[in-house]
Amino acid sequence: MDASGFLVPRNEGRTITACTLTSAKWLHTAPEDKVLLRCYIGRSGEQEWLGWSDEQLVQKARHDLGELLGLHAEPLFTEITRMPKSMPQYPVHHLEKLKLLRMQMTEQLPGVYLAGAGLLGVGIPDCIKQGQDAGEQVAQHVKEQILQAVTVV
Repeated sequence: MDASGFLVPRNEGRTITACTLTSAKWLHTAPEDKVLLRCYIGRSGEQEWLGWSDEQLVQKARHDLGELLGLHAEPLFTEITRMPKSMPQYPVHHLEKLKLLRMQMTEQLPGVYLAGAGLLGVGIPDCIKQGQDAGEQVAQHVKEQILQAVTVV
């Protein structure tokens, strides 16, 4: 498995929406002769999966993996974690509204900065980048405040 995973577009008509090849991303998560996969199910507007049993979720994910990857091996174990409403659904014009909010915050709440999955990306790298950017903004704000204070004195 020479990839970190894949996304499944809505128009594919699949149950799974994504699959992370966990053991390819993080080698320590499975023995060398095993593969650990994490499948994601559920999209905005497609909530029927909430009523499915764990067995149904596993069966549907395995069906998709069989068709998409040719994977038909019986899993050694499965684990289901249900997290409804856990993925932010960015509305149309989200970026423009966020830009306006940040401009208003600069004027009304100087020194307060936003970061997080609900803003500019849900992946861990996205969140880390937002945190780093917010930290740089705070450092720049503090530097400007110090320079202003020194100039006043």
